[in-house]
Amino acid sequence: MRVAALLVGTMLSATVLFADHHNVDFDRHTDFSKVKTFAMREGKGDSSQPELNNTLVVKKTADAIRAQLVSKGLKETFNSPDLLVDYSITGEDFAEQRGGPITQSEATLVIDLVKRDSSALVWRSVYRDSERNPAKLAQKLPEDVKKSLSEYPPRQKGVIDPGPSTLTSAPAAAPSSNPKAVAAAALDIVKSTVADTAYVGPDSHPGLAINLAGLERAARAVSDDNGRNAAATTTKNIALFEAIKSSADYATSIASRNVETADSKEKSRSLAAKLRSLSGS
Repeated sequence: MRVAALLVGTMLSATVLFADHHNVDFDRHTDFSKVKTFAMREGKGDSSQPELNNTLVVKKTADAIRAQLVSKGLKETFNSPDLLVDYSITGEDFAEQRGGPITQSEATLVIDLVKRDSSALVWRSVYRDSERNPAKLAQKLPEDVKKSLSEYPPRQKGVIDPGPSTLTSAPAAAPSSNPKAVAAAALDIVKSTVADTAYVGPDSHPGLAINLAGLERAARAVSDDNGRNAAATTTKNIALFEAIKSSADYATSIASRNVETADSKEKSRSLAAKLRSLSGS
């Protein structure tokens, strides 16, 4: 009986380890029944894994997204599309013990649908797929795209109030805060975090390192902005808050992994809390 219980526990642990995670959020004030057209923007492949970080994988992912949106009745156009489609692919390898053989690879696929006329993020899917190697992840990306878009369009009932967008954190936070002060604080957080090379580096949480590098670029863009172009300033501010949210979400995902040490989980929770405090979330 004891052996059987141990076997069941091991099986459950393995199931959790390699389980997929899918989260969708959308703006409740957007009437998606009125969305008819879209345009694809250039995707991003930020991964240390060559199986994921190559132009062929990015193109296949774009083709899969395009096919799914067309199957849902949307038309691709370059002439004033209703939605702009952004997407990114990141990857990371894990070992049960530091320095040991790789036992798990994880890819994160983020698909964002942005209103062209307001630059507001109105729909986001975050799909994390765990497999035993990155080659398998690359093969499954088209399937992951299908699962990611399975909840588009979102189910909406009753009258949709055309109020302000609630999904994008940047526009809501920017008016009540000083983006340059937020950028300076973000740079301090990035600097102190990456200084801990045992926690962030090529051999430890490279995916987080990639996220933080993106946050650093966005923060420096805001810090160096001269404010002469209002539209460009707004775009940079939005990008900063989106980068803060992305890094905070990634840190939170680290804290939830069974393979992480207690110290790593605590550092990840602390980092996520610091980042979220910058955007007031």
